[in-house]
Amino acid sequence: MKQVILILAFFASFNAISSDLYEVVPPYSSISKKENSNLAPGTSEVIFRITGIRELTLSRPLVWSVDDRMDTTQIGNDHELRTVLEAGKHSFQFLYSRYYEEISTEELDFKAGYTYVYQLNFQAAQQLIQVEKPVIYVYPDVKTDITLNVIPTGEMLFTYPVLPTVGWKFTAQPDGKLLFGDQSFRYLFWESSQAKPGVNTHNGSLIAQKNVLAFLEEKLTIIGLTSEEKTDFITYWAPQMMQHSNYFIQFQFNEDCNQYAELAISPKPDRVNRVYIVFKGMDVITDNLIFIPQKIPSFDRSGYTVLEWGGMEL
Repeated sequence: MKQVILILAFFASFNAISSDLYEVVPPYSSISKKENSNLAPGTSEVIFRITGIRELTLSRPLVWSVDDRMDTTQIGNDHELRTVLEAGKHSFQFLYSRYYEEISTEELDFKAGYTYVYQLNFQAAQQLIQVEKPVIYVYPDVKTDITLNVIPTGEMLFTYPVLPTVGWKFTAQPDGKLLFGDQSFRYLFWESSQAKPGVNTHNGSLIAQKNVLAFLEEKLTIIGLTSEEKTDFITYWAPQMMQHSNYFIQFQFNEDCNQYAELAISPKPDRVNRVYIVFKGMDVITDNLIFIPQKIPSFDRSGYTVLEWGGMEL
């Protein structure tokens, strides 16, 4: 199986911070070895428990090989891959999708009559990043026919509504309703993958998990998001910040967001306000980590205004 380049990574600028910022997790590890009298003579059972994949379910098949013999298996809700093979030495490779690093094992030695359990720790790719759920709201002064295109710096993964080559063409109303013929939308949605951008990881806040919700509410209010926009933002991002005891959080604004994509809008708005959130879960905090709190601007929302928010997890 060829080595692949996958999505989502630690930014290069994070190298300037102590390595204690990251938990080092091996790609695979041995969990247990137990006798199993139900196995056929001369065979071993191997169970691989799959972790690290962000999807709630493994919706796509897992591609894997043993001794270079390729197979594809749909994984069940237990997130386990089971196989019975001849006792002896075998090596394995596993690939779920381009969003995750391929896992290759060394040659593992299996004794007949035993069940072996290993844990596979899928990790996000180290070359590309996934820009998650940028959404775009449009608020003209009067009902206006608008063309809006997103030009990402990387590969577009998904848009809704479907984004034509020339951009979305729709009618926007002052209350933010976007009309595509007889369909109505509250916002435009897109996601992309791209080369890792620059992030000044000393500029931001270290927030305890229990304070994340209050922190987001406070900062988004200062920025000037409406109640509806704050609800959209928080209900998407806050649940992703519940797994670790602390979080590094940074906001990026306006021109800094061009590193992810540029927006082409006609007629030209009076204001284009963009905010992206960058965050990293941290369970171990060391004294040599220094963060400078950001100065949070307030958006000018006068006139014909376009607002976009998005973000990524490091």
